[in-house]
Formats: sequence, C-alpha cells, structure tokens
Amino acid sequence: MVSRSGIQPPIVHNLVTPYYLRHHRVIDPSPKVILDAGCGTGYKALALAIANPGAHIVGVDLSEKSVELAQQRLQYYNLENCEFHPLLIEDLPQLGMRFDYINCDEVLYLLPDPLMGLKAIRSVLSPQGILRINLHSSLQRSPFYRAQSLFGMLDCSTNPKTWQWN
Repeated sequence: MVSRSGIQPPIVHNLVTPYYLRHHRVIDPSPKVILDAGCGTGYKALALAIANPGAHIVGVDLSEKSVELAQQRLQYYNLENCEFHPLLIEDLPQLGMRFDYINCDEVLYLLPDPLMGLKAIRSVLSPQGILRINLHSSLQRSPFYRAQSLFGMLDCSTNPKTWQWN
C-alpha cells in the first residue's frame, strides 16, 4: 500500500500492530495522538504520520532549528495533522497533552538524567497507551566511547569544526 504522498508506510511505526498485540483488538489510528520524543528533523515523525493515517502527530526536540526542519519536511508531504515544539523531553508535561503512542528513538541515553526523561514520558502516556523506546546499553555505546578516547589520546577534538585535514 502506498500513501497519498507516494511513500510506503513503514509497518514498524504503526500503532495498530502493538495495540492489537497488547489488547487483542484492532483500532483506528485516526483519532489517536502520537508523540515523537526527540523528533530531530522529523524523519520518524514522517514515518509515524504515514503509518498512522489520520492520527495527530506531535514532535518535540530541544533544537529549534531541527523543529523548523521537521515542520518543513511534513509540509512538503502535505501532512497537515502534525505539530512540533522546541521542548526538552523533561518538560513534556508542559504541553498539557496525553499520548496514545510515544516513540522515543536514540534519545534517552543522551539526556543528563535519563530516568527523569523516562518519567516525563511516562507521565504523558494515556492509560491504554503504547510506549516504544529504543534503549542503548553500555555495550552498544562502547565503540563511540573508544573513538572518543582515541581522539583524546591523539589530542584531537571531538568537535569536527576543529579538525584539520592535510
């Protein structure tokens, strides 16, 4: 199936499947509210919007520029049922919204206090809501830590703007 935007909906991001697996019934995603926590430039928000036709998509990210790009991305595909906010995950309750499905990929481990972020996410999840979080273990992050250590030993900055290429 191809959506009106011409993009195939990614099944992994639809709400119908996890809801069915949890509650043993099929739901219509159209009245649901979906949060993309740490939306960045909107790639996953786009996938969520396509996979859940009619659902209201809300994206939050700490970067105002990323939020602007996310808005532009979804406007390009004529997806109007979306809104984006420059907001820390820890401040989610300030939105005053409850979410039926929350997607949080590649974000929690970047927070100064991941537990505080997780508590904020949980506080805005509706009672029957589905939470999809990608958690990284220290084993998964170890190659990045080793690279940072190597750069430090070589007296290189981890900031690419300061790198010099010969």
